[in-house]
Amino acid sequence: MLYKQIWDILSSIDPTPGIEKKNGLDFISWSFAWSQVKKYFPDIHPEFSERTFTDQTVEVTCRITIRQGEETAVHEMWLPVMDFRNRPIPSPDAFAINTARQRCMVKCLALFGLGIQVYGGSVDMAVEQPVIVSGAISKKQITEVKKLLKASGADVDKFLTYFGASTLDQLPADRWENIIGMLEAKIANKGAAHADQE
Repeated sequence: MLYKQIWDILSSIDPTPGIEKKNGLDFISWSFAWSQVKKYFPDIHPEFSERTFTDQTVEVTCRITIRQGEETAVHEMWLPVMDFRNRPIPSPDAFAINTARQRCMVKCLALFGLGIQVYGGSVDMAVEQPVIVSGAISKKQITEVKKLLKASGADVDKFLTYFGASTLDQLPADRWENIIGMLEAKIANKGAAHADQE
C-alpha cells in the first residue's frame, strides 16, 4: 500500500540537517523537506488555496498528492498566516502568504511521515493570541470532538489555541471540517506509528 510505503521511508529520514529555529521553536526548512520527498517520490504535486475570515485573517491550505504507478496518496493541512510572533495577520501581504504556504507544505509532508517527530506529538505550535470567530459548534459536535481528542492523545490546550478557543464549546462551527480533519489525521499518524513498532 502506497501510504505505508511513503510513511516507512519518510518517517525514517533524519530531519536534523533541515531543522531551523525561530523564536525557540523548531522548523524544518521547506527546501530540505521538498528535496527529500522528491528523491523518493518524484511524482508529487502540491496545491494551495486561501480562506479569508471576517476579521481579515487568512488561512492557507496545502493538499499534496503523491502518485506511484496506479496508486495515489493524498494529505491535506492548513495553517493561519502568522507574523514572527506566531500571531495571525489581518490582511497579510503576498510575502506572508507565501511563507505560510511553505510552512503549511512542510506540515502536510509531516502527515506523510517526514519530520513528524519534530512536532513532538503536539497538534501544532501555539498561537499566542487567538483568532475570534463567530458561531460555535453544537453539543453533539463537542461530544464527537471529546472522543477524537481522547483517541488522538492531542494536547487539548494547544488544540484549542490553534482554533482560537479557550474551551470546547467555543470551537468555531465554520472550521468544523478542519477540526475533524486535524484530529483524524493525528489518530491515523498515531496508528501508523504504533503499527511500525510491532
